[in-house]
Amino acid sequence: MSLRFSCPLHTAVTEVFAHFSATAVQIRRALLEKEGISTFLRNEALSTLYKSMAAPFHLTLCVMYDDDYPRAMALIGRLTLPETRIDWTCPECKEMVPAAFDSCWNCEAMRPGSVL
Repeated sequence: MSLRFSCPLHTAVTEVFAHFSATAVQIRRALLEKEGISTFLRNEALSTLYKSMAAPFHLTLCVMYDDDYPRAMALIGRLTLPETRIDWTCPECKEMVPAAFDSCWNCEAMRPGSVL
């Protein structure tokens, strides 16, 4: 389901992504603009007030033209979140090793599947 809003130019725009993080929205905006898709940010001014107000405002990325919506959603869908690593058990000494380490803190054995 897509949401439609009016922008200051009185043109209908279609929402493709909303988030509290301006960085997350701007990364997706840059991706779409690089691919020639015209965008508009809704709540751009209000999103900066988030920390000082009780009610949060999502910064919302919209495409200007309906024909761009399917391609925009496909491009945004390709973005993946960074890999989430979990703590692991050393296969040599059986110690629990924090996720940030690629070698065991106790015996220096390499994490299974890690590349030097």
